[in-house]
Parts: sequence; structure tokens; C-alpha cells
Amino acid sequence: MLIITTHAHQRFLERFPDVPVCLTERVEKSLPFGKQSDAEREMYLDPDYDIVYVVAKKFKDKYLITILTKDQALASFARQREMHAWKSCLIDPKKFENKHEDAEEKCKIRIKNELKKIQNELEKLAAEYVVQFNYYFPPKDEKKLITTQIREQHKYTGSAINNYFWPEIGRLIYEYNAKHRSVAADAE
Repeated sequence: MLIITTHAHQRFLERFPDVPVCLTERVEKSLPFGKQSDAEREMYLDPDYDIVYVVAKKFKDKYLITILTKDQALASFARQREMHAWKSCLIDPKKFENKHEDAEEKCKIRIKNELKKIQNELEKLAAEYVVQFNYYFPPKDEKKLITTQIREQHKYTGSAINNYFWPEIGRLIYEYNAKHRSVAADAE
């Protein structure tokens, strides 16, 4: 005899509100779908509606414990397999975490090296341009043209130019003026 628990009935109404079926008949007609963690719980699939019934056998009676969607049942299988593999030490989760952390760290180092390379190239370019400016900072309109020119010729982003090129121009001009020109007393 099949006994439907209150929990199973609630899950059926919650997950399949539009399915007009008699649960007892559908469970009897469903196909074996697998077992849950313990051997007492069996799963049956109703292929017409993709309903999975979880049934426990106790003595001579069967209890419909819960009702799952097919996706939920497959996710449960996957999680159980994952846990089984982890408990059996076939997969060491720490090993994968370390690989992920190592890859992330390598990526950060690679990005940092690329930024350093861009910074060095733009600082060298600034050293060339500052001589052309005769160690004077260009006017605002000319600065925009120079930024556009560098972006088109050397394929650097505007933010990289603003972060590395122009500050280096300012530093080189100040350094030159400090050595070769008179500097106002309050500037030192």
C-alpha cells in the first residue's frame, strides 16, 4: 500500500500545480529512476510530466516521502556523486582550490607585468616628447592632440596615457627646471 506523506503532497502542489493526476496511480505507473543515499529510498520517474517520486519502503508499506522535479533529482545525483568522490578521496578539493588560486595569482602577476611594461614604454616616450616641448608643458588643446596621436600611433588607452605619460612629462619638466632654471622659492 502507498502512503502519501503531507510533505510529499505539499511538494506536489508547490512544484506541479497545473498537473491533474492521481498520485497513487502515477507512482505505480512510473519507471525506476535510481536510489537516494540510503538503500531504503528509491526514486521513480513519471516521464509524462518529468516528476520524480521518492519512495521509502518500510515493512510491507511504501511511503511517498517527497516529490522532485527531474532537474532537482539529477542535481541530487550529481551532488551525491561529488560527495562520494570527495569522501573516497578520489578528488581532493584542496588540490583544485590551490590550482585556482595559483592561476589567479599568475594572472595578477602577468597583468602587473603588462602594466609595468606599458608604464615603462610611456615613460620612455615622455622622455622623447619633453625634449620636443623644450621642457615646457603644452597647452590644453595641444595636449589633447598629443594624447590622440599617441593613442592612434602606439595603440595605448587614454587612461594609460593619462596615468603614465602626462605625469612623467610633468616630473621631467620639474626636474629639468629645478636643475637648469630658477624655481620660485615656495615651489621647493
